[in-house]
Amino acid sequence: MAVNLAGCQPLVEFADAQQADNSQPEKEQSHLQTQIAWLLLEAEDAFKERRLTTPEGDNALSYYREVIRLQPDNVEANQGIEQIVEQYAIWAHRAATQQRWGKAKEYLEKAQQIKPDHPNLQEIADLIKQGQSK
Repeated sequence: MAVNLAGCQPLVEFADAQQADNSQPEKEQSHLQTQIAWLLLEAEDAFKERRLTTPEGDNALSYYREVIRLQPDNVEANQGIEQIVEQYAIWAHRAATQQRWGKAKEYLEKAQQIKPDHPNLQEIADLIKQGQSK
């Protein structure tokens, strides 16, 4: 008994084409995850080297912002930006307590440019203002 399968060939080709289409989003997702991982490593290195916002294009903030552009809910990138703001706040506070008002203001302004509503920044701004008025 012979079975005629001549009409099945297009179905096999269709299934192969559909499988290829389904693997494309997986490849794109894998590439995206690799790119994000690389950006996070670069951001971490830049942070350790105190390249928080400079030089342009090769700093922790730029890398974290690129991750957020690719994946807005990325926890690590959002925490990294928070750490940058906190580091500038620490430096601003330290400079203010040393009465280095210019440096204190510079660090405070950098932090405010990144996250103006950060809770610690107003306290530091007040400290600088009080210190300069003495």
